[in-house]
Amino acid sequence: MKNACLLIGALIVTACGGAAKPAPAPTPPSAPAPAEPASAAPEHDETSEAPSTDPAEGKRLVEEEGAVLIDVRTAEEYDARHIKSAKRVGVDEVADRTDDIAEMAGGKDKPIVVYCGSGRRASRAQEALEEAGFSSVTNLGGIDDWDCSTDDCHEGSETAD
Repeated sequence: MKNACLLIGALIVTACGGAAKPAPAPTPPSAPAPAEPASAAPEHDETSEAPSTDPAEGKRLVEEEGAVLIDVRTAEEYDARHIKSAKRVGVDEVADRTDDIAEMAGGKDKPIVVYCGSGRRASRAQEALEEAGFSSVTNLGGIDDWDCSTDDCHEGSETAD
């Protein structure tokens, strides 16, 4: 009988979740999760989302206000086709040539219009110029955003002055 009582007692304890367990100790409030590190602004390359461009304003600035027009494409792209009044400064050269660009424009406060093949490299150039203190930089977009039907564009190896 003693064995039966022990067996029944063991079954009851097991069925009720075993021996009583002490309550878990309260956990101290945790520190807030560290903030996500600020990520750098995305590079504007050929796979980034489309940049903000303004072809009409860019053309108006060049034609009516004498803005300097800068082609930021490669020398090969420029030689194949460019807007006649454009000066070429490759996108990777812009940050190193801000003094030259300021001289071309007549100062950092004068209007500058940049373009490339689609507007993405021009957006990178615009950001570099603005970071260097240029106050009036417009991204025209791509060369195809300029109306070349008026003989404003040159195709071939002749370069702009």
